[in-house]
Amino acid sequence: MLTPSQLSISQAAKEVGIARSTMYTKYIKSGAISVSVNSHKEKYISQAELSRVFDLAPPTEEIAPVSDAEKDKTILELEATNKQLKFSIMVAETTVKRAEENEKFLKQTVVALTNRLTHQDSTVDTVKTADKTGNTPTKQARTGLISRLIKWLV
Repeated sequence: MLTPSQLSISQAAKEVGIARSTMYTKYIKSGAISVSVNSHKEKYISQAELSRVFDLAPPTEEIAPVSDAEKDKTILELEATNKQLKFSIMVAETTVKRAEENEKFLKQTVVALTNRLTHQDSTVDTVKTADKTGNTPTKQARTGLISRLIKWLV
């Protein structure tokens, strides 16, 4: 059984307005149009093949008229969707702005902490040097070191 897109050779000839014999002699035997065989051993020409060879316009579906009320309803739905999309864009832009601000803050924090660690390392090196030489830091140097450590921790 042929599908709607498969036409028998007679149907194809009728659709383009030529005789079946002309379809065979002028188009099929010359190889201008291809004939296929389905699983039931029926020969057919596809609608696409017929359109290719005879430059037929594809069948069009009739579009039902739309009432003004339906048009108005569709417009309202599209306007509501448009508002929702604009709101979603605004929320996304705000989220991106906050993320950029957080990133800037975190970069500044990393720089500040790196500076603190660098300063701490130099203070620790001073203490290690004093220990290696056998000289103990003076009371004033120890107090300064402790106050710097407390400031760093705070």
